[in-house]
Amino acid sequence: MPTFLTFTIVILLFIAAGGLFARWWLRRSLRAAFGGDGSPESVIAMFTAMTRQSMHMQLTPAAEGDVPVDPDNFARNEAALQRLGLHPVGRFTCAAAQGAMLSAFVDEHRNVYGIVHSAPIHGIFVEFFSRYPDHDVCIHTTAPVETPDVGEWMATIRLPDADLPELLSRHLADRPPSPLPAEAASFVSLYSGHLQRMLAEVLKIHLPPELRKVLELDAAEFAQPEPADNLFEAPPSMEDAVLEAFAETRGIDPRAIDHARHRLLVVTDETPIPEIIHHLCECGLLSHADDDGRAADLQHAIELGDRRHEVARFVRSHAREQKIEHIGSVTQPVEADIYLAAPMLVGDEPGLVTPP
Repeated sequence: MPTFLTFTIVILLFIAAGGLFARWWLRRSLRAAFGGDGSPESVIAMFTAMTRQSMHMQLTPAAEGDVPVDPDNFARNEAALQRLGLHPVGRFTCAAAQGAMLSAFVDEHRNVYGIVHSAPIHGIFVEFFSRYPDHDVCIHTTAPVETPDVGEWMATIRLPDADLPELLSRHLADRPPSPLPAEAASFVSLYSGHLQRMLAEVLKIHLPPELRKVLELDAAEFAQPEPADNLFEAPPSMEDAVLEAFAETRGIDPRAIDHARHRLLVVTDETPIPEIIHHLCECGLLSHADDDGRAADLQHAIELGDRRHEVARFVRSHAREQKIEHIGSVTQPVEADIYLAAPMLVGDEPGLVTPP
């Protein structure tokens, strides 16, 4: 998590400095040519838009070419989290933090997330993450550097030499009681929002006033809790829109969709191939190690053919294994097929069941 912020803050400072220089240069040039103060509102607006895009801390599934800085160490930590009883959510990147990657895991019974981070500068480290009302969080991490000061809402305990069993034990023992539920389906939204809030707080506390003015980062914009709710809430994904349309057309309670979100696979013409392969591995139809070569064969078929058709053909050809089934399709907002995996976690029930 410190890595995402480090990279993003550096980018913002460069953009802000560029904005100041551009404003000075343009005002000087325009004043000489036309008189007046030469205020380049449109140019400043352009820099503001660029900055806000750089500030958008939205996690997206890692693409095929995204590789951690130390793949073997990264994979060892992923395996260690699974041995501790956490279940994979997926690998993710963030456009605002070039070169960084994270792999998320969840234990929905102990209400804790485990996250393996990969960073070009800081290497591989792990954190355990629990959240509380009003966006408060508690984190235990092996990060090699201190987390930037962002206020009392985030308690971070850094144990760089701890092994993962010790780190998890300390986290569960030291965190405040009654954490909010940890769910695979909500990870991307809540962690994107968490990173967004961290960035906003760091800028509010540490960015010089003249740069905040260029970026239009008024302190009031980051006031907590009400005004920041929209700022820190990740925008809905295409998957969310597809599932919402599916639930509406089929008359399914949206809570049933949310409850089974970690078992649902949405396949559109744009769904990343690694995301498809990962989901089919998670439900047991493929193997992460790909000992039988089925994952490679499917990836090759998708690359050469129609994505939705090849996935449908593959699922049908392995229907006897009863690992995943096609439960429907939609044509809006895009054409998409929806698949439901068999129960994967303790407490999962067959089908789409509305929770009590």
